[in-house]
Amino acid sequence: MKQNGRYDITKGLIELNESPLEAAIRETEEESGITELDFTWGYDPIVYGKGIAFVAQTSQDPIILPNPESGILEHKSFEWKSFEDAANSVIEYLVPAIRYAQFLIER
Repeated sequence: MKQNGRYDITKGLIELNESPLEAAIRETEEESGITELDFTWGYDPIVYGKGIAFVAQTSQDPIILPNPESGILEHKSFEWKSFEDAANSVIEYLVPAIRYAQFLIER
């Protein structure tokens, strides 16, 4: 999803009594409307800095939704990208998540 000229991936904070996987699934639905996730490559995340990322696939296209708490649209558009394009256009700290997904899917 595009924000401030850079691309972003769904992410957010882990709520009280919520596992990282539960948070990832919730944030994906809240930020993109995607509810059909297939964890084809397993449930092992990459942990990088303060981030934890899981890799899943879907046949759904995202939709732009307002933040459920603030009502503010956090993204303006979305685009499916190749791994190279994604790594070159995301916010820098998200590159490890993109490369991890690429590793899992291409191996």
